[in-house]
Amino acid sequence: MKAPRVPTSKRSISKNREENLMIGLSPQNNQSDAPHPSNTGSSGQANGHFSTRLSKINTDQRSKSTVYSGRRQSRRVTTAAYIDAFGIPPIAIPNAHLGYYPSILFSFVEQVEAMLSHHRRILATSFVLSTTGPSDDNRLISRFFHRLNKALKNRYQELRLGYQWVREMEDSDRHHYHVVVMVDGDRITRWDKISELVTKTWLGLTGLRPHFPQNNHLRLRFDDARKLTKLVQRISYFAKARGKGSGAAQAKNYNTSRIKPEYNNTSKQR
Repeated sequence: MKAPRVPTSKRSISKNREENLMIGLSPQNNQSDAPHPSNTGSSGQANGHFSTRLSKINTDQRSKSTVYSGRRQSRRVTTAAYIDAFGIPPIAIPNAHLGYYPSILFSFVEQVEAMLSHHRRILATSFVLSTTGPSDDNRLISRFFHRLNKALKNRYQELRLGYQWVREMEDSDRHHYHVVVMVDGDRITRWDKISELVTKTWLGLTGLRPHFPQNNHLRLRFDDARKLTKLVQRISYFAKARGKGSGAAQAKNYNTSRIKPEYNNTSKQR
């Protein structure tokens, strides 16, 4: 089995790699004392294309830098400052010092990779779904995706839908979901086509309107390092430790689509 096509972009990442791009966080809270891996001899370029690993750069000289191998190996919270993904320079995780779950972030990266193995471009759109009251399970979000998937395929035949959702509850007695969906960016080029169906579906289930933050969508290619970096930094907010664990013990904190990668796909070369 051959590996996916090599991303060859040499476009530089913005100097403001620590710029806060996450939903609901202010720039002044985006702090990291960790040096960039390229300046410490750690990690650097990913080994192989579309490989992902997590690097913890510890400024305490008594501790060695720790590299987590694998993708979903840890269900524990980490403060790792950077991840290597997509064969591009290491991506700084905003507010990593507050803690996040690498398993959540890795599962999203895997679905981005899988979608980009099928499509030359993808359109990613994120939003927040509020609920009307507490719940110990996630049947509501399952019904939402069942209806949304059906509505999309009625309008766009055989459309592939990638997604991730995370469940959170913080200062209220109602949980909410942070959601990102991904579709073929050549078939659907405008995010409002997605938001229209999302709104109609969630209104029909709960009577509530979804919240669409500013700058909530990206249309990108597999070789666009700048946009891939933005996407991972935005979605890293989903993985934050705060707010997780609401509901019964069997209720998941997150879930993703199950898109399988397609190898030997030459469509991205055109």
